[in-house]
Amino acid sequence: MRWLVGLLLVSGILGAVLSYSLYRLACKLRNVTPRKTTGPLTGIMERFFFTIIVAINMGGAATAMVGWIVFKNSTLWADFKTKRPEELYISIISSIGSMLIAILGAQICNGAIHL
Repeated sequence: MRWLVGLLLVSGILGAVLSYSLYRLACKLRNVTPRKTTGPLTGIMERFFFTIIVAINMGGAATAMVGWIVFKNSTLWADFKTKRPEELYISIISSIGSMLIAILGAQICNGAIHL
């Protein structure tokens, strides 16, 4: 039951809603027009992956999270640098928020947070 709540409800559904809301809020605060995103499926899959590796206490999970954020944002670096530099900060903040939701889901999965 913990895995159902942590993985599907928190990291999946709640994570998609909160991540998108954080992105929209950051865009509004920085006066940036939101761009078309890759869709919620990408975010859900990355949160599922990181929720699982944190929940099973796999070593290097934090390093993998930071590495993923760097990799994901470096692929868009040319666009950020030339056309929309203000979006770099929004993208990083949104990615960190998504990873924090994955950590929360993992803590529910492994029983550290009881619901």
